Amino acid sequence: MLKSITNEHILALARKHRQAGIQFIAYLVIVLVGATAYFTLA
Repeated sequence: MLKSITNEHILALARKHRQAGIQFIAYLVIVLVGATAYFTLA
């Protein structure tokens, strides 16, 4: 549905929302990998 919207403000908000989601997933991956490495080496 967002593909048909031409309002620049809405498109900018959609881009920010997508970027925040990607950053959140990356943060989770980094935390899980770090915790796994820490407890494996401890």
